[in-house]
Amino acid sequence: MGVTIFACHHAAPETGTDTPLFRTLLSGIAAAGTLTDLQGENIAGRARFCEMRHQYFVWRNLAHGLDHLGFEHYRRAFLIDPQADPLLAPARQHCARAGASHIAMPVSALTAHQAMRQAFTAEATEAARRALRAHDILFAEAIHAPVEAQFKANHPEAAALWDIFAQRLDAHWGLVFPRRHVTFPADWSGYRNMVVMRSEFFCEYMALIMPVLLGMDDEFPQAPPRMWGHMSERALGAYIMQKRMEQPLLRVRQWPYLVFNQPG
Repeated sequence: MGVTIFACHHAAPETGTDTPLFRTLLSGIAAAGTLTDLQGENIAGRARFCEMRHQYFVWRNLAHGLDHLGFEHYRRAFLIDPQADPLLAPARQHCARAGASHIAMPVSALTAHQAMRQAFTAEATEAARRALRAHDILFAEAIHAPVEAQFKANHPEAAALWDIFAQRLDAHWGLVFPRRHVTFPADWSGYRNMVVMRSEFFCEYMALIMPVLLGMDDEFPQAPPRMWGHMSERALGAYIMQKRMEQPLLRVRQWPYLVFNQPG
């Protein structure tokens, strides 16, 4: 049993990060030497799920072999540098001083960041694993607002679909958690579909949301692009709240992350 963080890609990267801790995962395409969801049980052809295609593949094919697992985006990465790499000193200072969830980084720094991860010693890798295992759930960012209003403000064209999703998820929620304390939608949510979880929590979360979303994908083939991915990231916080009600001592933490989107 181990810890793996999957970097979700929809196009083959020029360079990837494949180490004992980090794994590049492609969706919908194949590339020599790179893990892809075009195998096993998958939903690689369902583009509206965006990065949930990667999570579905891991859920159905790989999760049983891990005690913790997580997901990043191809240009968003958790701030993990157990050897305090100088490259990330400004990022550490920014997130510590400002209490920020993330910091923007130049795209040109992505290659150096990947090389830094590739160079992790065995001791650094084990230190990172210990830090990750010390938590039950790590999330990247929060929405501190009523989730329904936040979604509809960002996706007004899908307001009616949101209402259907919320109703159906809440009904399914009742089947999964008959004595649930929190209904959906919640007034707080984890965000970005970036998360590190104990494997049993991840599998439970996926079993909660995927039947609802797969049914809607079949029923609404004209839904906007990436819609089920956008909806699913709002469900994460409701799940975390439910687990904290069930287990008051659950170890949950927001972990800062990097966004490689600045030119230069």
